[in-house]
Amino acid sequence: MLVSTSFPKYDENFTISMALKDAPSHPSQVTKSIANWFDSEGGFVEDVFVKEVQALIASVEKSS
Repeated sequence: MLVSTSFPKYDENFTISMALKDAPSHPSQVTKSIANWFDSEGGFVEDVFVKEVQALIASVEKSS
């Protein structure tokens, strides 16, 4: 699996892209505000992030 991320300077949106090595031209991706993965005190909410990544992996596997 190929994984790439993008987090442009001064942007709140973080993009995770995933594709199978056999089909790199057909990536699945998710773009969200990083605020979705942090609580009101600034702590990283790992379980929410992991669910997003697991859903993305499932999407890539389903499309193969």
